[in-house]
Parts: sequence; structure tokens; C-alpha cells
Amino acid sequence: MDIDAIGRVTLNMPVVPEPTFRNEEERQMVGAVRALNKVEYFGSDSELRFSRDPETQRPVIRVVDRQTGEKIDQIPAEQLLHIMASIGQDLRGETKS
Repeated sequence: MDIDAIGRVTLNMPVVPEPTFRNEEERQMVGAVRALNKVEYFGSDSELRFSRDPETQRPVIRVVDRQTGEKIDQIPAEQLLHIMASIGQDLRGETKS
């Protein structure tokens, strides 16, 4: 906590921007992830994390270790995301790298 020259008290806390949601379903999914983490549904050592796969733009939920950040499980599975990305490339007529 800092007190500036005028005598106002300010808190030095990082500002975390609210995520931008693509639709109502995504907003609800993030809310559910937060609620499950709050009650430690997956235990005190694990938490859920919501992200978006960069290739397919599909939502991804991972169960991770709270201490290390190591991925324990993921929905949808990594292999399924690769298959979906490959199918998308085929449909668009792109070459596979």
C-alpha cells in the first residue's frame, strides 16, 4: 500500500483484464471452470484452465498441477485437436507441414 503526496491510499495490485468471450456458451464455460477451481473439485493440488487451441480455435480445458503447471489431462485430447486441424487444412486445400 502506498500513500501519495496528497494523502490518498492506493493499492499496488496487478490489474488482470477480464477475458473476452466469443459467445455466451464460452462465458458460461469459464464461469464453471472458476467455480470448480474455487471449491477445489479436482483437489487442492489440481485446477482447471480454460484456453483456446491456436490452430482449431476450439475451447480447451486442461487439468493442471497447481504447483508446477504441468498438464495432467486435457479435453479435447491433444491428438483429437491435431486431427481436427489436419482435417481443417484438407478442407481448405492447404498443404500439411
